[in-house]
Amino acid sequence: MHFNRMVAGLEELQNSLEKQVEERTRLLKASNEIAKVSSSILDPEELLSKVINLFTDQFNYYYASIYLIDPS
Repeated sequence: MHFNRMVAGLEELQNSLEKQVEERTRLLKASNEIAKVSSSILDPEELLSKVINLFTDQFNYYYASIYLIDPS
């Protein structure tokens, strides 16, 4: 009985770890996609718009913003 509980606990732990790996892989892919887009767009307005949209879509955020500093 104790052995069966231990095996069930290990299976649960393995499933949990597999889900964590899948989620982190998804986040890495999302980061990679955002990096590709950000390195391929030269227009600052278009760049900001696309990066914010991708960021909120890929990471499931309701809101995101980028703050720019005025050098003056």
